Amino acid sequence: MAEKDEHITIEYDDGTVKEWAVVGVFDAEGREYIALLDEDTEEIYLYRYIQTDEDSYDIDEIPTDEEFDMAYDVFEEILEEKEED
Repeated sequence: MAEKDEHITIEYDDGTVKEWAVVGVFDAEGREYIALLDEDTEEIYLYRYIQTDEDSYDIDEIPTDEEFDMAYDVFEEILEEKEED
């Protein structure tokens, strides 16, 4: 799992802004995803990660439950492999 910036700030459509800790970026079935940690609740959230150019990226919600489940399963496998190391 590739590490990116330690923290990112996201501005939502309703104007709210939240800072997230980046757990990492990973590939699953040809797409990239980013795992973000809400440091207030200790919950991890998964989003699509889209590299727009060398220094920029976008994140987007995962549109279907099926895609989310697949990305979550891959993320869990990566975490289990890291624990074994």
